[in-house]
Amino acid sequence: MLGAIACSCGDTWASEVGSVWSKNDPVLLFSFRRVPRGTNGGVSLIGLAMSMLGGMAVGFTYYLTLLIFASRDVLSLSPSQFPIVFVGAVSGLFGSLLDSFLGSHFQFSGEDTLTKKIVEVPGDRVRWISGVALLDNHSVNLLSSLMTAILTPKFAQWIWSYYEPGSVPYS
Repeated sequence: MLGAIACSCGDTWASEVGSVWSKNDPVLLFSFRRVPRGTNGGVSLIGLAMSMLGGMAVGFTYYLTLLIFASRDVLSLSPSQFPIVFVGAVSGLFGSLLDSFLGSHFQFSGEDTLTKKIVEVPGDRVRWISGVALLDNHSVNLLSSLMTAILTPKFAQWIWSYYEPGSVPYS
């Protein structure tokens, strides 16, 4: 659950805050080609930082919720739960990068030559920027959230094995 929510929050913070605060147009992952704002899969340094902060906010909220609602006995028998904040941050960043990868490759982005707006549907007066019209934004969000949710527990086990050797949470 943490991975899916951190992915969604990280991607939202990256898109909304990154597009406003970033001074330069974003770049596409792997090709590093500059693209107009609003292009699916475009990333910026500020956006990547925001995706990590968004995931960290989810991890921190999860940690605070544990401290408030879990009994002292359960917490005393459990390994430290604070690394969950770091797991949330990495899940937010990873999920946002995965979303950008899927968006730049499998979601169409084009520029309407008349209105100069970014569109997600090919057409006669649309200049191609990136991707193919295989997935829409909802599909990209679903896939990136699902894949991040699947991978986050393995990453968390790896983190806990270094943080507290010999203890594996919830195995």
